[in-house]
This record gives sequence, C-alpha cells and structure tokens, in this order.
Amino acid sequence: MDATELDRLIDARAEKNGEPERPVEVMYAESVRRYNAVLESARREAWCDYHRAQAQRHRRTLAALIDEHEQLAESLQVPQPKTKGQS
Repeated sequence: MDATELDRLIDARAEKNGEPERPVEVMYAESVRRYNAVLESARREAWCDYHRAQAQRHRRTLAALIDEHEQLAESLQVPQPKTKGQS
C-alpha cells in the first residue's frame, strides 16, 4: 500500500465517521509532498549530470579509439608499387 492509497483510506474513514480533516495532518501531508518533490528534483538533476558527464567520457574514449585504429590500419597497409610515370 502506497502513501496515496493510505491517504485515500484515511480520508474515506474520516468522511464516514463525520470527522473533519485535521489541520495538522493536512499540513504534514503537504510538507511530505513538498519534501518528496525536492528530493525527486535533486535526483533528476544528479542523473542528468551523470549522463552528460558519461557522454563526454564516451566521446573522449571513442575519439582515442578511432585514432588508434586508423593509425594501426595505416601501419598495416601494404605500400602500392610505383608504376611508370609516377615519381
């Protein structure tokens, strides 16, 4: 059972018994919602920063790998024999 369902059950029970909502409970629930929203925002920002940094690391690594493979391919290439008319 999550917090939303629990809130719904408490509200339904209070309405059934004719009890008005308690201001302290309402303020607490709102405080929890705000706190959770702040946490969610911070988590999203942290993941965004992580993925951007990871993309940068991949760019550097891939560029280095590309250069390395091109150099290896060039070093393995068989020299072409010169034909008449080429200097």
